[in-house]
Amino acid sequence: MRQSTWLPVCNADDLIAGAGVCVLIDQQQIALFFEPIKAQVYAVSNLDPMQHVESVSRGLMGGSSDQTYVATPLLKHRYELATGLSLDGGDRHLSCWPARILSSVIEVLYSPGSTTEASYG
Repeated sequence: MRQSTWLPVCNADDLIAGAGVCVLIDQQQIALFFEPIKAQVYAVSNLDPMQHVESVSRGLMGGSSDQTYVATPLLKHRYELATGLSLDGGDRHLSCWPARILSSVIEVLYSPGSTTEASYG
């Protein structure tokens, strides 16, 4: 069993409210999204499971009081950021990891050697 570790990935100042940024962990691209009203950071795979390109971090963030999503930049397919589940039907999803802000540093709970492949259905 792999040991998960909180890894510092960037400073809180590097995040843009309501938008995504991409970080590289163990050769894997992870998209980070910051929701300032909830003081919540989300970490999901940057790989768009519909287009098979690394682009999720450039998607549009939206939602309501109980659900926050990202709409991918190419097809505007929506995925819930907390779970990675598709909101537009189908069985494709984004991998996601717990993320937190600790002393102005963004950390992602990561297991070395794990994969972030999105589901292709």
